[in-house]
Amino acid sequence: MSTRVSSIGAPDNAMHNKLCLINEQYLGKVKAAMAKKAEFKPVLTDIDSFVRDVSKQRRWVVYDDAAHKEQDKREAAAKTILSQMMNGIWSPSAPLGMSKAGVTTSLGYNFIDLRGPAALLYPVNTPFRDQIARTGAVNAGTGTMAQWKATRNVGSQYAGVPEGQRAQVATPDENNYAASYKALGVERNVTVEAEWAGEGFTGNLADEHLRGLQELWLQEEGILLLGNDGTGSLGQNGFQLGTAPAPVAALVTGGSITTSTLVTGYVVLLTGMGNPSNAQYGYQAAPSVTSGLTPSYTVNAPGTGTSITYAGGMSAVSAASNSVTTTGGTLSVSFTVQPASSIGSGGYPNGTFGFAWFVSVNGSPTTSNAYLQAITQFGTYTQTTNITTASRQVASATGLSTDNSAQPTDFTGLISWAAKSGYWKDLQGAQLTSLQGGQCAELETALEYFFTSFQAGVDAIWGSADAITSLQRTILKNGGQTASGYQVFMTRDNQNNILGGMIVPGYQSRYAVDSPMGANIIPFKIHPMIPPGTLYFDIIKNPYPMARIPATREVFLMRDYYGYEWPAINRAWSFGTYANQTLAHYTPWLTGCITGIGLT
Repeated sequence: MSTRVSSIGAPDNAMHNKLCLINEQYLGKVKAAMAKKAEFKPVLTDIDSFVRDVSKQRRWVVYDDAAHKEQDKREAAAKTILSQMMNGIWSPSAPLGMSKAGVTTSLGYNFIDLRGPAALLYPVNTPFRDQIARTGAVNAGTGTMAQWKATRNVGSQYAGVPEGQRAQVATPDENNYAASYKALGVERNVTVEAEWAGEGFTGNLADEHLRGLQELWLQEEGILLLGNDGTGSLGQNGFQLGTAPAPVAALVTGGSITTSTLVTGYVVLLTGMGNPSNAQYGYQAAPSVTSGLTPSYTVNAPGTGTSITYAGGMSAVSAASNSVTTTGGTLSVSFTVQPASSIGSGGYPNGTFGFAWFVSVNGSPTTSNAYLQAITQFGTYTQTTNITTASRQVASATGLSTDNSAQPTDFTGLISWAAKSGYWKDLQGAQLTSLQGGQCAELETALEYFFTSFQAGVDAIWGSADAITSLQRTILKNGGQTASGYQVFMTRDNQNNILGGMIVPGYQSRYAVDSPMGANIIPFKIHPMIPPGTLYFDIIKNPYPMARIPATREVFLMRDYYGYEWPAINRAWSFGTYANQTLAHYTPWLTGCITGIGLT
């Protein structure tokens, strides 16, 4: 006896196949779990016997006794699987290992504990902007520049007078000074969607105003230190690097340049603003060997349809060095340029804080076949291997034949005032010199210069982190003596209280007129924007009590910080923060730099 079974109606093949696929996928997971347990293997065998070709939509015959046996096996397998599924809901250690809660944290229905407002995790170190007095207009207006006059020579004549006679007539000198006002500013933009989307978390519009103001402070700090507006007109107190001096090439023992190679070098000088120490200031990102030099660049002025071209803070490329040919054991070549502060005419100018070296190995060297190989802190570079040409800039790149060292929208910064009018010493990578008594020879020379030339001293020595570290180590070396110049006396109760890391926070100078002890302490301070290997001598206190100046330097203001909320031309808030100002330095000759300091 048999029973004939048939499908009913026209089948939906697409739905049928999809359901079968889902079923097979789930069944595969069940079978994988059952295969791990010995007691479920008979059930697993039965399940495999139930498989049929589901792609065939046709009638078939099932014998009654065989059908009943298969039905019993199917029911037994189904009961086993359902039993284990129920156990899995309530027991995390169900034998089949099919435990799965309906809703867990992994499903994602969790509260988002977002803590507002947005954190502003970046440094805003602006000590010079914070400490220098900001002075507004004292007259009916400001004009385009601040101007002042000064007497630097009282006109002293010998005062001895014979009986009944009159003394000699003295004549003071007159000196005119000026500093042009410059506009500093930043622009920001917030779409209305960004404003609304931040509601309940952080005020995106207010945050962007604050970030813009802090950006302006950081840019202002960089210009207060290193701004360079060049020379040529009244009110410009900076410098020009001009064309870099030609390097001097020399063979060096060792290296791996191919023998009999003719090697020639070129150099480009960089300013502190053209080679910034970090991304918070400067004309652009610091140049690199792979990205090359950008002598100048152009940006679009928002809302005006005009463009602005900025200088890149670098000199024009030098003439070619002398050429040398590698041979024998001398398969390296050094290139050197000397500072004007050491050799005078023919040296590179004060205010140089980086050197980009181009090298040619062509038999007929030109800037077109000289490739950028290194950017160094000091005025020397040694090529030890064959040059790299792939993806390297050539010395004939657009703009490198022009001096782009000064930026007219700068005012003159403190270090640029020192480069033009103050004390300057470039060590060219040499270390500071330690003297007995915890002294530094280079500091002693500078402090003696300030006193013997101007009867004054400095109030602080600022430096890059590496320069201050080298200065401290130089002082602690005590002239190279075996025994340190410092003794530490510890009582028995304090033997466990010694801390590592001896710090030298300042320097005692003998050059002090108004100190009861005949000496004063000059503090050491680190600044993140001072170029590497550089110390800056700063003067804050008026050294001449009868000078009639309110301070040694001031920020003169045409207008202090102000903002623009620009008319809406799209669905965004556009705004700018600005200030019009300049830095007036009454005594720039009492400032100075020691740069090119090699790490001690």
